[in-house]
Amino acid sequence: MTLTDPLEIWKIIAPHYVSIIDQAPHNALYERPAMRSLIGRPQGLNVLDIGCGSGYYLEYLLQSGAASVTGVDGNEYMIDACARRTNNAARLFTADLRQQLPFLQNNQFDLAVASLVLHYLEDWTGLLKELHRVIRPKGNLVISTGHPLSDFAESTSGNYFELELIREEWSSFGVTMPGYRRPFGSLINDFCDAGFRLTRVLEPVPLPEMADVKPKSFEKLNKKPGFICLRFEKVS
Repeated sequence: MTLTDPLEIWKIIAPHYVSIIDQAPHNALYERPAMRSLIGRPQGLNVLDIGCGSGYYLEYLLQSGAASVTGVDGNEYMIDACARRTNNAARLFTADLRQQLPFLQNNQFDLAVASLVLHYLEDWTGLLKELHRVIRPKGNLVISTGHPLSDFAESTSGNYFELELIREEWSSFGVTMPGYRRPFGSLINDFCDAGFRLTRVLEPVPLPEMADVKPKSFEKLNKKPGFICLRFEKVS
């Protein structure tokens, strides 16, 4: 039977994911350097990591001087991994991001980070509303997601302007992972409608080190983006 709920698929692959993700070139040498550049200097900030996964960003933020870090993920194995990785220094919650997050307070965070997680949501308006609620005025939100150009290559409809379910073969994990692609305009406007202002767009290229460990991907990503990273400010 083919699983269609990403949360159910993540239950299967979480242990393997945690064991390899820090060495995965697309993460270590591509997405993470780009996200760190948009996060900037988190010293003294209260930071939320939405879809905290293996805990990389929680650990990075703590080591970079964040005053506090809070992680939310829908996978209990990931939450346990985050606790171990941060030596229990992070506040952690297991929650479905498709639901409200009542355990988070209004205007609680200076910064929120959402790394490669939002595209699993068909309707993300509820989560964007919650993020707007918990981020303080003039606080920031930094996200990474699939680039609309590369995601459209997986389209079966051929209609760029559709919100569309796409499926990607994750051969390393033996699963087909579902996600949603959006046109660039819709992606940006949804955040603006939720009360955020776009302040930075980053279409990253990989670090030179990827040429040694994954040369085909290095060449491809220097010609066509795989991810897009965005920084928003809460303005209303």
